[in-house]
Amino acid sequence: MIISAILTTSTITLATHPSSPNIQITLQKQEPDPVEPGRVVKLRFSVENLGLESVENLVVEIIPEFPFSLYPGEDDQKTIGKLNGLTTGEDAAFIEFKLLVSPEAVEGENEIKLRYKYHDSAWIELEPFIVNVKTRDAIIDVKTNSFPDPIPPGKKATVFFKLSNKADSSFENIKVAITLSDDVPFVPYGNILEKRIYRLEENQTKTISFELIALPDADAGAYKVPVTITFEDESGTKYEKSNYIGLIIGSVPDLMVLVEESDFKKLSSKGTITLKFVNKGLTKIKLLTAELLPNEGYEVISGTQYIGTIDSDDYDSAEFSIIPKKKQLSLKLKLSYYDANNGKYEKIIHVPAKLFIKKKTFLYVIFTTLVLCIGLAIYLLKFKKKKKR
Repeated sequence: MIISAILTTSTITLATHPSSPNIQITLQKQEPDPVEPGRVVKLRFSVENLGLESVENLVVEIIPEFPFSLYPGEDDQKTIGKLNGLTTGEDAAFIEFKLLVSPEAVEGENEIKLRYKYHDSAWIELEPFIVNVKTRDAIIDVKTNSFPDPIPPGKKATVFFKLSNKADSSFENIKVAITLSDDVPFVPYGNILEKRIYRLEENQTKTISFELIALPDADAGAYKVPVTITFEDESGTKYEKSNYIGLIIGSVPDLMVLVEESDFKKLSSKGTITLKFVNKGLTKIKLLTAELLPNEGYEVISGTQYIGTIDSDDYDSAEFSIIPKKKQLSLKLKLSYYDANNGKYEKIIHVPAKLFIKKKTFLYVIFTTLVLCIGLAIYLLKFKKKKKR
């Protein structure tokens, strides 16, 4: 009975394994898995002989093609030598190849070829093995801008999102969502705060836009607006990016300068002229300095004044000393100031001015004469009284 069982087992074994050599090569391990483009990958193979006959001078060769190349100093052939029949499992021969992955490698399954020979046989090429290549992060580059920029208070603006796929595979179901809160002085125009892109191919760029309104009473400045971007890669892996975009509220200053009053008794004599600086813009003007420059028709005595901050729809005044040479003047004024977002402005303007010279009026002459007469009468009266005594 026992002898019969042994004979039966031997018969099954001989039937399962051919008498001639049968070389089986299997990719046991890829390290790392997946490997990134531009990195090094190690491939470990097991070499088994499923046949009953041994082989001599067994050599395995790797045939690297793009995106793979041999690591410097690495040999493309591994010599195993003799491999006995029925050498399998833990008794198999193990070989390893070290390869470079091109930075231009396409994400996904990439093929690598092997072949082998033994004795005086020809090369026997195997079916390609699969090496998994994948970028570390799925990359969507996002750039934003608004029109207008800055956004005036109370005005509508369009915010653009330019999305670029920097990976080497496509993305799907891309969703861009803006979150507004009480700390952010914007409201949606049309109540749409979420936009979608169905698919973004590799190296493709698409633009979406949102319309927002800056609150009329919003202070000028830069505001952080939360944005969330979600998307999926081709394998169905989901990604989420949360960040902020910066939106600036402000407007170009609108500064008007007028002559408020002047005080001159006559031409060619020193006097003062007062100028009114009016902020007609929607946001405040800061660090305003006005310098009266020399020009035809007047001589500057004191020409630089620091005015400071002028709020929207407000004004301030400054006084300058000059010696006028004619009544019709063109005041040459250099203005230097900053807007609410610290944008600097410098410009030279010309302010027309018509001087009013104060003259002695007829009533003034009569009044002066009358006073003198009364004074003289009182003096004469007192003089006569003293004389009588």
